[in-house]
Amino acid sequence: MVAMSKRNTAVDIDTRTLDGLLDDLRDLHSRLDRGLRQLDSSPRLSEAYLDHLSEIYTLMTWVRGLAPDLQTEIERLDDQLPDD
Repeated sequence: MVAMSKRNTAVDIDTRTLDGLLDDLRDLHSRLDRGLRQLDSSPRLSEAYLDHLSEIYTLMTWVRGLAPDLQTEIERLDDQLPDD
């Protein structure tokens, strides 16, 4: 029996969940950026301004909701990595 070092053993870790979470985060980031630009171009405290603020708040709550899922995925992936 030949012993293999950890460096020669390929680690196959499923990162699809992480990839999905990061895609969601990128999408939210893009939407937040767009919302902030629209907010900046709206007259302060106008109906449009308040609508954009409301949209930004909603997007931020979605980001907040992703945080625990991302933390769980980080921990899951960390548990699967080989010990150094």
